[in-house]
Amino acid sequence: MTTTALGAALLAALVTAACTPSVTPSSGTGAADAGADPQAPAPADLVTETWQTDDGPVEMVKSASARLEVSSSCKKTDGTLDCEAYRFVTHPEHVDLSGGNAHGASQGTLRCVKSKHVLVSAHDAQGNQDGFCKFADGSYATTGSIESRPMP
Repeated sequence: MTTTALGAALLAALVTAACTPSVTPSSGTGAADAGADPQAPAPADLVTETWQTDDGPVEMVKSASARLEVSSSCKKTDGTLDCEAYRFVTHPEHVDLSGGNAHGASQGTLRCVKSKHVLVSAHDAQGNQDGFCKFADGSYATTGSIESRPMP
């Protein structure tokens, strides 16, 4: 094998190894859950925060490692998350964003509004402000959470 062919074979092996997804076993079984959402944060990773909107307080659960913040109402008794906001963030659909950024709005804000959801502004006890996207089921996601997931 020539030096060039050997280098190409080595590079191909490294790229393949780097692109092969790893499987994290579920607790106790030694095998991965076939139906588990690979983007789902661990329940222990969730922190609760309260934000104030014009409609009143909204309790949110946040996972810094998963770059996700949605309504605490999305959290089910088994610790998993499921609601419109969570599904919108974790399984984004393509949205045409053309012609909608005249005022420098973030991509998360544009995706919320162009998907016909309600954009809401909120603040926390320290005075920090954030944008929230409100869904028909009453759940919320921060626009930053929406923006952190690329559209297909």
